[in-house]
Amino acid sequence: MQIGFVLIGNTEKLKTLSKIAERKLVKDGHTIKYFSTENSEYEKICVEKHVIFFMDSGKIFSTCSSLALLEKFLKSKGNILTRYASLFATHKPFGMKTFLKALTILENYGFVLQDTDVVKNSYEMNEIMQTFTPAES
Repeated sequence: MQIGFVLIGNTEKLKTLSKIAERKLVKDGHTIKYFSTENSEYEKICVEKHVIFFMDSGKIFSTCSSLALLEKFLKSKGNILTRYASLFATHKPFGMKTFLKALTILENYGFVLQDTDVVKNSYEMNEIMQTFTPAES
């Protein structure tokens, strides 16, 4: 199955978390396609059965930047045919507020959320990926 990866934010921690997930999913026989949040208005998400969002929770008092980037990314894609999604956010102080708002945004765009979590470190991501199985429509 083809799975889309979207990194909301450009931090090393997000890249590390996505590489851990990619390694496990490729080992299980899935194909990964990364979608950029920058200059991607013509690139549509239409062939993926599952999309995994990796989001930086932002700074303590500026949590809206990641949410605005997520909203802009989804608006630029138009009608998204993918039904299932997962969201993994980095753990930061007050990050849960951003995480919950991001879940609401994804649900408003029609995604059925399968696995979502706030991840503190690489060890936690490895633990999550041990039981992760992407949903198929």
